[in-house]
Amino acid sequence: KKNQKYRLVSNDSTKSLAAWWRAFGFINVQNENNKFEQIVGYISCLKCYHTFRYGFKSGTKHFVDHADRYFPLIFSDSVAANTDDSNLVQCKLEQTGFQRKAKLTIKEKNEFKDLYAKLICCDLRPFTIVEDFGFEHLANMFIKIGAQYGLVDAKDLIPSRRTIGRSVKDLADKYRLELKEELTEPLHAKAVTIAPDFWQNKFKQQAYLGLNITYVNINHQYKSVDLFCRPFNGTKSYDLILKFLTTQLLEFGITNLMDVNIITDRGTNFIKAFAKYDPVYCFGHRLNNVLKICFFQQQNTKKKKETNHSTNAVSSGTKQTLTTASLVVEKDDLSSSSESDSSESEEEQDKQQP
Repeated sequence: KKNQKYRLVSNDSTKSLAAWWRAFGFINVQNENNKFEQIVGYISCLKCYHTFRYGFKSGTKHFVDHADRYFPLIFSDSVAANTDDSNLVQCKLEQTGFQRKAKLTIKEKNEFKDLYAKLICCDLRPFTIVEDFGFEHLANMFIKIGAQYGLVDAKDLIPSRRTIGRSVKDLADKYRLELKEELTEPLHAKAVTIAPDFWQNKFKQQAYLGLNITYVNINHQYKSVDLFCRPFNGTKSYDLILKFLTTQLLEFGITNLMDVNIITDRGTNFIKAFAKYDPVYCFGHRLNNVLKICFFQQQNTKKKKETNHSTNAVSSGTKQTLTTASLVVEKDDLSSSSESDSSESEEEQDKQQP
């Protein structure tokens, strides 16, 4: 509920107003005589109540960005003061007070830059972390806590890694349920497409089966989600693949593969698994194999001839040298056989077709 002591009044000036004024109003506060007076120098968003300093030197870029975010011009200019979207709800005026732009000294700015650099170097974090949406929200939360409680120790606010781990699991379960509900309508409209694919950890030799899902929701918004990427044990046969995918998709309310569109590469196991579902084969994989055959097949043939030539030359030497060369050739053969089964079978099909 809004505090009854405050009111937001739209700018009803007869002058031509900038477009961003559609999202803002003047802040009025109730005085001792129960009359509302305007608070000079501040304006607030009509939807989220975010407050900005307003004056001749305040600039307008942040007003424009905020208006475009909460009041896009493609929608009606009418103001909806209430919203059920929790992502758009920010702190109320009476909760945080007026937010103003901080004017830091050169010394303070340099100290901030040094702290950012130490964070990245000491903890081996990417440079882009300072541009992350979550990092900005976390920093704003610290500022809010400091403004409300004064100087506090950050150790009292930062949770342990075990707590974060549990929170990640809880959030994942929550988002899976939300995604399951959102997929209900697209599944009925057959507006869901899945794209499974294998990849393998080179160090642990662990195979993983991942799946990306794209769909158009009830609001006609196109979305793409990496649904899962989970360990796959056993032979990559078509029946095990089909069983694995069916089990994993049940968690998201997909009970029948007939209800979705399927995009896959042309590996023999995928072709056989989805034969009755009329899949669409990925042209990206096809073009990749065509280029590999055209540009690398001749190099492999040349390398094989050179290996055979060197082997024949060594055969005239001692028996020990011949044994060593054989081991080298055998080792090369073994390393080349570690390629993906799916990609090899797909390349063979491309070679056979004219």
